[in-house]
Amino acid sequence: MPSITYSNSYAGIRSFCLFALLFFYGHAFTQPAGEIKLKDYTPVSIYKIPVSHISKAKYPVIDFHSHDYPVTSLAVDEWV
Repeated sequence: MPSITYSNSYAGIRSFCLFALLFFYGHAFTQPAGEIKLKDYTPVSIYKIPVSHISKAKYPVIDFHSHDYPVTSLAVDEWV
């Protein structure tokens, strides 16, 4: 007949208590979803690297790209 050792049952209780603690701690100190705004998000980097502030591009760029929605060449002619 298998017996449950003290360490196995203790590990299960300890895991449950840890889960319950983290679950309730997380809910106690979080904001409601309707109050979270992207404009208020200001993360702080943990990396200490030099920052470059680029105000203007060195070379002018024209964004020319396309999406290939038409399937036939007739559809391409109508599209263009």
